[in-house]
Amino acid sequence: VFDGVIGDLASGETDMVITALTMTADREEFVDFVPPYFERTGITIVMRKPIKKTSLFRFMTVLKLEVWLSIVGALVGTGFLIWFLDKYSPYSARNNKNAYPFPCREFTLKESFWFALTSFTPQGGGEAPKALSGRTL
Repeated sequence: VFDGVIGDLASGETDMVITALTMTADREEFVDFVPPYFERTGITIVMRKPIKKTSLFRFMTVLKLEVWLSIVGALVGTGFLIWFLDKYSPYSARNNKNAYPFPCREFTLKESFWFALTSFTPQGGGEAPKALSGRTL
């Protein structure tokens, strides 16, 4: 399509060029222009456009893999501990029916994981455990 400097950049023969070159829409499709610092000099820096990979999981590149695994580990550990504390605490709504005669949220294993996951959102996880140990966690 192009010959000369733009053709060399587009084909990959050249990585970067500093030259007096006019920015046009056709050239912008193939190369990146750095806007000139001084308009009167006419010197422009031009580089080949980077090739961007697209992926459904691109949003996960914000954090490293170790951070994502730590978040998942924290969610699993917290969900399991909420279930464990609600099941075995003598002060939970499940084990202390006299203190809580009204219907309360029962923290099954599935419900505990859901509570841990939704607690990360600004809306919150809903009704918290009744026992002090579960609420503290």
